[in-house]
Amino acid sequence: MKVLARALYHRLFTAEHPVFRSASVETDLLSLHTGGDAERIKEAYYVKKICIAMMILLVGSIIGVLLRFSASADSELGEDYSVARGGDQDEAQQMILTANDGIGDMNFTLEVSPKLMNRTERNALIQEFFDQLEGLILGENTDLNHVVYNLQLKNTYAGFPFQISWESSRMDLLDKNGKIGEVQETVPVELTCKLKYGEYLETKVMNVSVVPPSYSEDELAYLELQEYLVKLESGNREEERFFLPKEWKGKELTWKKEVGDYSVMIWMLTPVVAMLLFVLSDRDLHSKLEQRRQRMHLEYPEIVHKLALYAGAGMTIRGAFRKIGRDYAKKERKGGERPTYEEILYICRELDTGVSERTAYENFGRRTGLREYIKLCTLLGQNLKRGNSALLERLREEADNALQETILQVKKAGEEAGTKVLIPMVMMLGVVMVMIMVPAFGTM
Repeated sequence: MKVLARALYHRLFTAEHPVFRSASVETDLLSLHTGGDAERIKEAYYVKKICIAMMILLVGSIIGVLLRFSASADSELGEDYSVARGGDQDEAQQMILTANDGIGDMNFTLEVSPKLMNRTERNALIQEFFDQLEGLILGENTDLNHVVYNLQLKNTYAGFPFQISWESSRMDLLDKNGKIGEVQETVPVELTCKLKYGEYLETKVMNVSVVPPSYSEDELAYLELQEYLVKLESGNREEERFFLPKEWKGKELTWKKEVGDYSVMIWMLTPVVAMLLFVLSDRDLHSKLEQRRQRMHLEYPEIVHKLALYAGAGMTIRGAFRKIGRDYAKKERKGGERPTYEEILYICRELDTGVSERTAYENFGRRTGLREYIKLCTLLGQNLKRGNSALLERLREEADNALQETILQVKKAGEEAGTKVLIPMVMMLGVVMVMIMVPAFGTM
């Protein structure tokens, strides 16, 4: 797929009039990779995007074809235009029908109910249901005369198209969901099953005996071990650890801790995240460039101050840039890259390869794309072309102006941050008012 993506790149992105190409994206790429091979950087970026797009298109096309065949098969009604109902086990389905009278299409929405059984079929199935009902609701119990565990009282049962509702004469001991309450002695309970099929209703009353629980040996052993573990944990709370028993009543025990397995969720989210990354990749690239420019903007006063300092000490501008770049490479670079100083190192490399100072400065300003750096490079270029005896004074003035502008921007950022904090503060105030007012109204 990567080979095909590369071929598409050379076909569509490098032609005389390339499509799908964004000048702003390429500018951002080259600004973030100063000094790199421009064509290689562009190719790697676009090939990666094409691969992602091709994979999405392939999967989407396959799914679309399958859905198309399925929809075509389902849309045909046959020559007699008959509409098939669902079986008696199915639910009503919403169907959209289109009629054409030779002039235009007319759309109708129709709810198609499932086929109902005739009286003989219905009565036979109801009798079969009632014959099996005790087995359907017993759950872990042996019979309805010895109900110890919760009953399986459901609204529907597999294989029967009936709607079921339940009523109990002792809701405290056996509720309509089949849950057993606290039982001290055997208590008889009337359990009523109400069956509905279409408009037909029928009721069946069953006698149930709810009895106190009696545990098997395995259940008693489990409950005893559970109680022992609780005592073991509560009796060692002053220790950093407590140790689980390796043996219980002559049987060796092995332990493990159950943890949540989120692998399925990760598998489901992975393609979604991949698509989002593809769509947002250009935005992320531009965001990185904006962060880089913001850092360069904050570094500008420092750079101009250093140029003014070294120029005042008798250095040439070329020598000043070399000094700044050398100091950064030896000391500051170890703490992390700083974009403006990386650009100065690139200026030094250009000068070492024979590029003229004026061209190097112009390239520097063009790469940054920031007004203040372009102004500085223009000032330095004019000094090289015509000579400027007031360069040192201009640099000092520029440094002071840049510092003042940076201070104003920092103040503005602080004000914006304070405004953003107002929203959660107002929400917290609302929560506090609710906490105060609700108890107050409750005591009135």
